[in-house]
Amino acid sequence: MKRTGTFRWSLLLALVFALAAGTSWAALTDADAVFLTVDNTYTAATLGTIEMASPDVISQNLVTGLGVDPMGFVVEIWGEKKILLREYKGSGTADTVSLYPGEDWSGPVAQKAFGDNIQQAQVEGDYLYVANWGNTGLRPGSIEQYDVADFLDGTADVEPVETLSFDDGDAFTDQVKDFRIVDGYLYALVSDVDGTFTYDAGRLYKISLPDMTVVDSLNVGKNPGAAVTKAAMALYGNALYVACFGGGYGGALEPSLVKVDLTAFTATVIDDGSALPDTTYGYCGLAVASDGALLVNVASSNWLNPTLLYRTTVGGLEAAALADDFWEDKEVDLSEVAYGLGIGFGGTLFFDGATDRFWVEGSYAAVTIDRAGALLRAYEATELGGNPYDLLPAAGLSFSGEILRPSGGSSGGCNGGFVPAGLLLLVPLFLLSGRR
Repeated sequence: MKRTGTFRWSLLLALVFALAAGTSWAALTDADAVFLTVDNTYTAATLGTIEMASPDVISQNLVTGLGVDPMGFVVEIWGEKKILLREYKGSGTADTVSLYPGEDWSGPVAQKAFGDNIQQAQVEGDYLYVANWGNTGLRPGSIEQYDVADFLDGTADVEPVETLSFDDGDAFTDQVKDFRIVDGYLYALVSDVDGTFTYDAGRLYKISLPDMTVVDSLNVGKNPGAAVTKAAMALYGNALYVACFGGGYGGALEPSLVKVDLTAFTATVIDDGSALPDTTYGYCGLAVASDGALLVNVASSNWLNPTLLYRTTVGGLEAAALADDFWEDKEVDLSEVAYGLGIGFGGTLFFDGATDRFWVEGSYAAVTIDRAGALLRAYEATELGGNPYDLLPAAGLSFSGEILRPSGGSSGGCNGGFVPAGLLLLVPLFLLSGRR
């Protein structure tokens, strides 16, 4: 049969659809933030999303039944950003760790049991690194390294490739609070605490990757991050800034903000907490914007006192933070938030370049703050469908359920990019077919 022009263009149209199907993995979520909530009894948790619009689109209960103590992390696996959720089971039982696409929340693309009260997670190359808190005064924490391919494989067992613990021989249990990966090194923040919640100085460990060897360590303040573990440190330039609560709950604190120069690997106390409202207040977390604007989360060892936010700059903090009146004019005005951020531990915070604002989670509300320290928006518990419990940036999340290792076995690049590229090579052949 003679091929007509209509037939030829039908083939080309089919090819276009094939190309579209082959590139569907690259579609990104419309959400700007992912949040977790808990009910008033703190026994049931759910996941939802926020899309900034006019008005904002808040989607509740996209994932339900998450259990008592969930926590989320954004991980990038071979070029695909996903949400990693962990559910703490307690009593030495491994966490349930689930990987979700950024928009299709119908079920995880991977789910395994591993870790022990995971407080931070990040993928580097072919490995997933997790920080285990353990159990205060009972089980020590650790950094564990897992093979990403084993986690994604529905049939493979998941066992750590390497485990690194931090027992320094004293009477305190070493709990891992947070870590950052910078230029081939993992910087692990470890808190020393005993079963009575008495704290010794925390330490920051410099660990080479992927061999998981401790290169160096240094002291920071007591109880870094308190309960706001994954915001206990912020990277700016070639330095890590560490928020140290200064002790346990119920007594006077010795708070500090510590700068760690990553080149020299030295620590300097740049704020001793003397300008805070009283000795029950300590630093729980901090976040830094690209221009050096800095937001600090401050909570009290007295559970009835409110959580506070202060805004300054990295330069201003380093120049004058030891002054006794430094924070007096730097408190963020939250008077328009019905119940403020809340009381107790305070919550996580981060700066999101995609939305150009700080996001802060409190026990009563989540809020957004601009670089200058002004309140932009409050998301009350009634809007979110429960009490805020965690908050994550959603920019760049891919909602494809398929995660492919790049060709050649190395990390990086665009997953599956070879599919549309190969199809494109066929376009001239279709256009030329039937030409006489």
